[in-house]
Amino acid sequence: MPYVQDGGLFNPGHLVVADSARRAIVVAFRGTLNGRDCLTDLHCTYQHVELGDSLTGQVHAGMWEAAQRVGSSLLPLVTAALEARPGWDLAITGHSLGAGG
Repeated sequence: MPYVQDGGLFNPGHLVVADSARRAIVVAFRGTLNGRDCLTDLHCTYQHVELGDSLTGQVHAGMWEAAQRVGSSLLPLVTAALEARPGWDLAITGHSLGAGG
């Protein structure tokens, strides 16, 4: 089930794999690699966000945009992978840009 996305503007490179040894679906984001990633990094104004009823804060605008884009495409894939593997965990990891800062 490996899924690999090379990336683009506000879309950091990432992959999704099933790790049977750890019984986990792993989503891994790579760090800054190219000019598109640098533009995501440089869109560094603060973005006000509200999550739920009481969680608000300021986030890196470029990374927030990337999270919104990647999240919408990964949600169905990760949901299906977890539903096909009851009891498995979800692990999300990354470095630099891939770790959100």
